[in-house]
Amino acid sequence: MYLFRFTLPLFSLFAFSSCTSSKGQSNVFNFAEQKIIISSNGDQSSAAMADYFNQHLSKRNTGNRLSIIRTDSPDTTNKTNQIYFELVPDLSFDYEIKNVPGKLSLFAKNRETMIWLIYGLISHLGDKVDIDAHDLPPAIIHFRTGQFNFAMHYREPHLLSNTDPDLVGIYHTNSVDRDWGIWGHNFKKIFNGKIPERAYAQTEAGINEDQFCFSSAETLAAIKAYLDGQEGNGVKYFMIAPNDNNIACTCETCKELGNKTADATGAVTNLLNSLAKQYPDYQFFTTAYLTTKRAPSIQMEKNTGVFISTIDFTKSSKIIPSSPAVQDFGTLVEQWKNKVNAVYLWDYISNFDDYMSPYPVLDRFQNQLSYFRSIGINGFFLNGSGYDYSPFEDIKTYVLSAMMMDPSLDAKDLVEGYCKRTYPTSGKLIADYLLAIEQKSSRSKSEIGIYLPFRDLMKSYLGQGGFQKFHSDLSELSKKAKGEEKIKLDKLLLGLAYTKLQFDYHTGNFENGFLAKREGKVWINPKAEESILELAAFSKKYKQDHYKETDGEISNYIAEWKQILAHPMNRNLFQIEKVLELKTMHALEGAALLADNLLGFLSDFNQGWLLAAEDIHVSGKLVSVEERKKTIRMRFLHNPRHRMLRPDEIEILKDGQPIAKVAGMELIQKGNTFQLEKEVMVDGEQQIEIRINKNKSINNSVIACDEIEIF
Repeated sequence: MYLFRFTLPLFSLFAFSSCTSSKGQSNVFNFAEQKIIISSNGDQSSAAMADYFNQHLSKRNTGNRLSIIRTDSPDTTNKTNQIYFELVPDLSFDYEIKNVPGKLSLFAKNRETMIWLIYGLISHLGDKVDIDAHDLPPAIIHFRTGQFNFAMHYREPHLLSNTDPDLVGIYHTNSVDRDWGIWGHNFKKIFNGKIPERAYAQTEAGINEDQFCFSSAETLAAIKAYLDGQEGNGVKYFMIAPNDNNIACTCETCKELGNKTADATGAVTNLLNSLAKQYPDYQFFTTAYLTTKRAPSIQMEKNTGVFISTIDFTKSSKIIPSSPAVQDFGTLVEQWKNKVNAVYLWDYISNFDDYMSPYPVLDRFQNQLSYFRSIGINGFFLNGSGYDYSPFEDIKTYVLSAMMMDPSLDAKDLVEGYCKRTYPTSGKLIADYLLAIEQKSSRSKSEIGIYLPFRDLMKSYLGQGGFQKFHSDLSELSKKAKGEEKIKLDKLLLGLAYTKLQFDYHTGNFENGFLAKREGKVWINPKAEESILELAAFSKKYKQDHYKETDGEISNYIAEWKQILAHPMNRNLFQIEKVLELKTMHALEGAALLADNLLGFLSDFNQGWLLAAEDIHVSGKLVSVEERKKTIRMRFLHNPRHRMLRPDEIEILKDGQPIAKVAGMELIQKGNTFQLEKEVMVDGEQQIEIRINKNKSINNSVIACDEIEIF
């Protein structure tokens, strides 16, 4: 019933080639014949598969033009155009196909693989005979004779489509919801809400409730009780991973097992091995990440494995094998391969600071896949937007699932094939736009990171002109779309209202009409309200309320927009020339954020805030000055989790002479900001300088300032 198979032979080139193009070969079974006989070898499990195919094919035979006969009677076995099903648990391959005149035979070692074959066959038949297969993705195999293994043993694109149990079956992927009793950093669930004190980590500073002790008797008792309670639930896979931090227990027992400060590999892998011995029918995994990155010193049981995080691996399509980072990663994989039986990757396929804008990943994954296979990786958890929506995630789910089965498949062909089938009216437009973004990201000299502010998206791959044309053309085509395509396009267009608002915010100015001056105030073009309403409708209709991983509620994002629409700013007279880091005298990008007449979002430090890791020097002049007495106002985001603290001191100078100095403790705290408002005597001919000294209470504090207003 489950997809972990540790004893599979290596993926053979013979099997590999058969999943690709059918050019130059002819299938001897006549898929266009209007009569099909469905049979099996008669055993219960195989007959159930034949019944399953018969049921789903008959349901799609809406015009009754296809003659379908279901029988296991011996006197029909030699009749023409027969499709034969057999489950073979001890099959040496994942599946086998025999294609001879008049008979197509399908053999699979488990039910899940046979179901995948069945849906692929129905999809393939849909191109040949009059059945309704429009809702199925294009088949990635051509049902030629051969014996086949999947390239990857574990295949999970963690995207919204793959949370649908039906699609999990159609794509033959893994799912955290179906396959796992404990997944990710969720170890606390074994305690059922009652965590004993001795189960918490002990550190030099005392008991730390942000981490666990993996050697305590209380922890072991809790997990055994949990595992014993899982019998009959169908899950057999469990992840034993610490919480997502750098804390490791250093109690005497954990230290004896090899734990050190920020290193919990010893205790975690000892627990993993102990559980694997006691529960041989279960599979136990941990992660090579943070405190458990180091491979164990002990040899692990056969029913153990690891997911190695690629958080520090290059996020570029181009891998330089000789680079120290790639060499170190290969060494880490080799160390784990020598200790555990299954070595998979925990890879990342979304922008976790922006789920809602287009994000390229297909080209990068395809280009990196060959390297990962060469060092012995045989499974992927592709960490994406998960249960939250992201544009084109249905296309990505199909393409990534297919490439994990057969890395020879081309992402471009898969995208175009899927879009042609799923989006008959708009498919070419969608495929062309998605592939253009992929190509642009591939050509980019910078990495396409997984925590990427919108202004960096614009610089690397997401052009405003191309997006606007795509959105406009798609809006027109959506008027002609029908059925499921229309439903999908309506959702896509409403969701892209977020990206429209982001472009407005990051490119809006007086010249393009987004900002307007009226009675000394700065007003935002009311057209933005249309996009706000669309985004609100998207969130409500599809029950989606996150645009990013952390603190990313769409409702908060909309509330921030409504605030700036309802409360226009004073016209900022400060014309900033440059912002320098005082330590290096390096000019900071994004200096315009300090005088763009748009306040930053309090709920998102990537939205309008200039971030600086050192003391900064701001210089510029005033414009349109009539009276010399002005007010200077600035505010700083307070976000201790991300080290954003109020500055220690602010000094204001004109023509090089100090006119004001304000200590950080004098700033007024308002919610999660610290604010300065002070009257100064200046005029338009004078050079204005502002020096901001960062908080020195910690070494790596950050200055986060959104607008320096002079009005």
